[in-house]
Amino acid sequence: MCGCSRQEVNRIMKAMTDERIVRRAGRLVEVLRFDLLLDCLEEDELLSAEWRQTFKTWQASVATSANG
Repeated sequence: MCGCSRQEVNRIMKAMTDERIVRRAGRLVEVLRFDLLLDCLEEDELLSAEWRQTFKTWQASVATSANG
């Protein structure tokens, strides 16, 4: 459960959309830049090494699919 208001979530989502970190399509949220999302998540404290590696793997997958 998230400890913030719906308005705060909407504000954060808008900022991430404006920065092209995510794209929203109705109720779906597509992550465009896992590296930038990782930066956002680690503003207060670092994620575990396992999560960092998972994000890097996802980013590499996105980059590979974008290149054909």
